[in-house]
Amino acid sequence: MNWREKLIHNRQFIILNKKYTREDFFCLKINEELYLSYQKNLNLKIIDTKLGKAYLIGIAFQVLEDKKNAIEEIKKIESADEIRKCLATLSGRYILIIDSKLYMDFSGSLGVYYGEVESSLVISSSLALIQEIFQLEIKKHITLEKSSLRYFPPPLTIIKEIKKLLCSEILDYRDNKIKIEHRSYKLDFSYLSTEETYKIFIQNFSNLLKNIAKEWQGQLFLPLTGGVDSRTILSFLLKENINFISYVAYHSKGLSISDRRVGKKLSKLYKFKHIYLQKNISNKIEIKKRENEYDEQCYFTSIEEDRYYYSVDIYKKLKKYNKPLILRGNIWEVTIKEDDLVEAMEKFIKNKLENLKISSLNIWQKNVEDNFINLDFGMRYYLEQRLGGWSSCNSQADDLNNIDFFSPINSEYLISLLWNLPIYDGIDNKTNQIEIIRRTKKELLIIPFNKKYKIDFFIRILYILKNKGLKYIITKILKKDFL
Repeated sequence: MNWREKLIHNRQFIILNKKYTREDFFCLKINEELYLSYQKNLNLKIIDTKLGKAYLIGIAFQVLEDKKNAIEEIKKIESADEIRKCLATLSGRYILIIDSKLYMDFSGSLGVYYGEVESSLVISSSLALIQEIFQLEIKKHITLEKSSLRYFPPPLTIIKEIKKLLCSEILDYRDNKIKIEHRSYKLDFSYLSTEETYKIFIQNFSNLLKNIAKEWQGQLFLPLTGGVDSRTILSFLLKENINFISYVAYHSKGLSISDRRVGKKLSKLYKFKHIYLQKNISNKIEIKKRENEYDEQCYFTSIEEDRYYYSVDIYKKLKKYNKPLILRGNIWEVTIKEDDLVEAMEKFIKNKLENLKISSLNIWQKNVEDNFINLDFGMRYYLEQRLGGWSSCNSQADDLNNIDFFSPINSEYLISLLWNLPIYDGIDNKTNQIEIIRRTKKELLIIPFNKKYKIDFFIRILYILKNKGLKYIITKILKKDFL
């Protein structure tokens, strides 16, 4: 592994018994022995509470109408029970450190790694930062490019002494010793009818977006494709007359006709600005340099389209605006029953394809048994593995872009409401979201979702040939993993 002399570590932090000293890092002493060192671009707020100082890392917004903003609500915390109640009604991508404990957001979208190394605890958002300091032993593993499971499942990592915190866990570092506590992330709304649930969800998701628009001193962006997730958010932005700009981005495998047309069509109908993000770097040497930066930032834990986006500087146009904030559409799938995902995981374990990943999945399954949450197993797998394990790695690498982003639905309160609605099978079954759009801005349903065109297949072939080459296509066909 070739490490550059100085890695970027943009928006990352680390907690140690010593300072991490670098010109672009700041340092705070958080107790008698521990220091919180953080890169200068990281969003961090220090809040005084009855339990001592709290450290809010990232961004958080209030969901409920009858509560104040995130910082004001955190100020009022007086007990551990109040911490959990406070965080349940927040949305965002954040970590809260308070009373010698670390709490993640609902899905763990701002991932945390931890361990005890050289007689000291270590807590960080970055495997690369940990490894730069300690140069720890790497476990034998199959790289993601060659893996049949395209992420590394938590809680284990490829570094021997280091684990990844699950979103069903709280990290307690009292007395400078790490102790992991279980938590539930499902609120009970069983007393509500389906009609009441829809009404309360729409009311509070509307309130959340109004709070974001009010508190964020910058430009809001919506990635608008032909899919249901982005149109669900769009329905609320239009309903509340919130100022935003939508975009669709160049894709290495080609944009579908639906993705190309829907944003343009809707922007003309509803008079909002829609832009196209194209690649801004074509020089192969520069692309390779940026790919290396991406790999180093996430310590080789992400190989998705985000990596390509960074390598060609896809977000360059957004950086011209003041404090861009992207409202992403992921996480909604956690409310859908996905037996196919569970079957794929069980098949992976049965075939014994990669020992280290299987060990980690087995530990996670034991954790599920020990920390019972009344939730469909497939939904829990999606939340703790696909989001907390996979998507959070992509997000941590995306911090290189120095642009803020999160999924507004990333809230225990909001997702628990959706879990109270009828459950449907299949990843593509968005019945509840379509009903929410119907109740919010039903005119948006006139344009079909993800409409398929025969030409889409040929467009994809051409783009893959252009960006990946013929060898890539042949390899994928032979592996029966094409498209």
